[in-house]
Amino acid sequence: MITTVKLPTPEALKPLLDEALEGGNLAPEVFINNHCAGLITTLAHNPLSYRAYGAYWWAVKRILLKNGFVELFQLEDEDEPATAEHFYIQDDVTTLCAAWAYMDVMIDAGHQLSNIHVYTDSEGEQFEYSLEDLDLERFRFE
Repeated sequence: MITTVKLPTPEALKPLLDEALEGGNLAPEVFINNHCAGLITTLAHNPLSYRAYGAYWWAVKRILLKNGFVELFQLEDEDEPATAEHFYIQDDVTTLCAAWAYMDVMIDAGHQLSNIHVYTDSEGEQFEYSLEDLDLERFRFE
């Protein structure tokens, strides 16, 4: 069911993309590097903050791994391939912006550490998705 969630289109994300890339003044690679570095800093303070990304986490994690941000947590291949592929939108920048927008909603709602996320499928039915990345959950009791 998670692969039937309707995602925002690149066109709908354009204002956020423009903001992220400073109206075209920031190279996409710089945004990706800065965003990933910021996320790793956030995870260093609270490893469970990955949960705010909901199902986008798997696509975001792949972007982190692809860009070499693995050292701090020794992120491995804990993955949900179908979810990661579905929540990857067009390119790294667009995916990070969509995930950022989702995370922002979760934080505003006070659900930044919740591992339960509610999505609506293509039939309009709501369902719960439970997010658990053992690469980061292992830090929960440290």
